[in-house]
Amino acid sequence: MSETWTVGRYLVTRLEQVGVYSGALSEESVRRTVEEADAVLSIGVWMSDINLDICTAQIDVGRLIHATADRVRIKRHYFDDVYLGDFIAGLSGRAAAGRLVTPAR
Repeated sequence: MSETWTVGRYLVTRLEQVGVYSGALSEESVRRTVEEADAVLSIGVWMSDINLDICTAQIDVGRLIHATADRVRIKRHYFDDVYLGDFIAGLSGRAAAGRLVTPAR
């Protein structure tokens, strides 16, 4: 997921960017892709009413992984003192080892 106010560098080689998500202001295809995704991985994205169109974002927190500079949120659980660089390194290491799995529903 990208946001309106930042430009980032993606650390994975096979990523399809669908566009910029800004709640109801998003293009329909972008909005549907994000809001209907099995999981939303938000890395370093500033989620606020400004860039999410005054609370029109419909991202299910039960499918959200949100990592900021020093905190990770997975669903409704917060993990403080988890630094973004460490989180990305761990995630990248698991992906390279083929150890990312999709949990059963």
